Amino acid sequence: MDISCHSFIRMVKSALPLLSPGGSIMTISYHGAEEVVDRYNIMGRVKAALQSTVRYLASDRAKSVTGGVHYIDGGVNIMA
Repeated sequence: MDISCHSFIRMVKSALPLLSPGGSIMTISYHGAEEVVDRYNIMGRVKAALQSTVRYLASDRAKSVTGGVHYIDGGVNIMA
């Protein structure tokens, strides 16, 4: 939880004074935050918390980060 979620919050707080007007803050999530993925275990919960954190930070920081706070979800890749 500390690496994905809490560190992102600390990074956002540190980055805000450095952002240009219209700048964005982004992180990476994974499909396992929204659906159960076999053997993904605790990381599914951690990524779900990260996505929720992004939504709240986007709302809290909407006035100071005009470009927004976003996450990218790489989706599911099936290798055959």
